[in-house]
Amino acid sequence: RTYQAFGKSADLLRGAVRDPSQYQAWQRFYENRDTITFEQMHATRAVIGTPDECAARITQLSREYGLNYFMFEANYGGIRHADVLRSLERFAREVMPSFR
Repeated sequence: RTYQAFGKSADLLRGAVRDPSQYQAWQRFYENRDTITFEQMHATRAVIGTPDECAARITQLSREYGLNYFMFEANYGGIRHADVLRSLERFAREVMPSFR
């Protein structure tokens, strides 16, 4: 919920406008930000979960879309700095070695 609220408020503050032809696949993303559940995000649009689940999702996205690089948003407002660092350290220690 915090992630979705942060994204929505950032869009509203900056007056985000998206070209419908460029963001056609994302249309439902913006429409359901207030109602999407963790389970739906886990299944459809986020790299979240256990280290094994994150590695599997990254592998799937790489193969499905031919991605070589990823950019992650690790702190999206309201999360303690220590918790963000702990998450990043765990990702580096337990997920990244899968991609050497």
